Amino acid sequence: MKKLYALILAIMVSMNLSSATSASELSATDYKDYDATQYWAEGIKWAVNHGIMKGYSDERLLKPNHTLTEAQYLTMYFRYFIPEELHQLQNRTNNIGHWAVAQYSLAEQYHLSVSNDPLKYDQPIRRGDTALLLAEGITAKEMTEEEAIQWLYDHNLSTGYPDENGYYPKTYYSYKPNDTLTRAQGAVFLYRLLESELENEVLKVVGQEVYNFSIFGIEMYDQRAKIEEKIGEPKRITFDFQGLKLHTYYNDNYEDFMIVGYDVNDEAALLYSNQQDWFKVEKNDMPLALFHEQITSSFGDPAINYSIKNNYFMVDNLAINYFYEVHDSLIPVRALMIERFDFEGYEIPTNLFESDNYLSFDITNSYRNKFGLESVAWDDKVADTAFKHSKDMGLNKYFSHYNLLGENPGDRLQRDGLYLSSWGENIAKGYTNGIDATEGWMNSTGHRENMLRPSHTHVGIGTYFDNGVTPHYTQVFFTP
Repeated sequence: MKKLYALILAIMVSMNLSSATSASELSATDYKDYDATQYWAEGIKWAVNHGIMKGYSDERLLKPNHTLTEAQYLTMYFRYFIPEELHQLQNRTNNIGHWAVAQYSLAEQYHLSVSNDPLKYDQPIRRGDTALLLAEGITAKEMTEEEAIQWLYDHNLSTGYPDENGYYPKTYYSYKPNDTLTRAQGAVFLYRLLESELENEVLKVVGQEVYNFSIFGIEMYDQRAKIEEKIGEPKRITFDFQGLKLHTYYNDNYEDFMIVGYDVNDEAALLYSNQQDWFKVEKNDMPLALFHEQITSSFGDPAINYSIKNNYFMVDNLAINYFYEVHDSLIPVRALMIERFDFEGYEIPTNLFESDNYLSFDITNSYRNKFGLESVAWDDKVADTAFKHSKDMGLNKYFSHYNLLGENPGDRLQRDGLYLSSWGENIAKGYTNGIDATEGWMNSTGHRENMLRPSHTHVGIGTYFDNGVTPHYTQVFFTP
């Protein structure tokens, strides 16, 4: 059941949540004062059975109404969020000062609001202090106590206390922030967190910048079944060089275009779209304006800067690729690609050439649709001519519309028995995949004109790369 099974590691560590000094083998329902009718019943049962807290095994009592000290609550808190970190640090700090020295060391690392005076470690913790620990640790934002309590209300982690009419006003005062926290309440807060929409949130360093990214409400790690329930079945399935299975989604005439890359667990590991209305980028829960100046001022220097055409930023374990519409004086974000690298990919197939060809084909048509143009049709014969030119450039280490025989695209097409009334060729090299290559063409005037020329009705695309060979891409548009 989620990450919490790992918490069994922490049970072997001695701590003073109860007077017992040995780990209890009793389940919560074995204790004499367990009461299934109480609001805390499920919370305490979960906490005891998963090693978040202990009962008093010698007395066979849970003592749900006894107060928790700050040190005791920190122990429960870290057993929930980072049990392995707590366990490892406790092993290194055994017999050093206060029994909770590891807990306070972790609190310092995460910038949590706790006591600096060891004489207060064993004093009862206030409910208001608990609200700050939960809210700041998840959001990474420094808050007032009032803001933290409101955050608990907003996420259904607390109802506060009722007034004389039995109504829960959910105010700062009805939360009773100055009351001490009981063992039952400490367990219930964490249990409600586990059962809430925040169940997968991790503990963060308070005060650090936190970014959230999504496209059409889809985020990293979302399951394919959940995604396709929302956006339907893919029109095409290919692979990329990292072993991701790429699903390309769109409706008729390339409306609602999106590419999602899945790992072997069917979890999203790559998201790409050029539907700007779908992008959601937040910094500390505040939306970012998707323009070049705002993006660079928010993220600082990019990890890789492809001039103004696109910027590549590393945020946590994500690579964020912004593609800009440089033909617009405001320089807005035109397309967005989000990638993560903590995934297990499929075995990489041998036909990656074909995969990149179709990535470029679909993205090209999605842009033609955005500019009110008809889609171009795929042509296998022209694609073969394009592939041979990409391979020739890669193996013979040149980059030109003219090959080493002096032949231009029209000459090569005629040599392959193709006589066309008009044609236009785009070439590229060094891009990691067909997405990057096609976005690069969109920001080059001549290439963009080929992609968006109304008279073009067909296209053939050929990609070539091999070990030690720079990727080369050739895209040939034509009218029969």
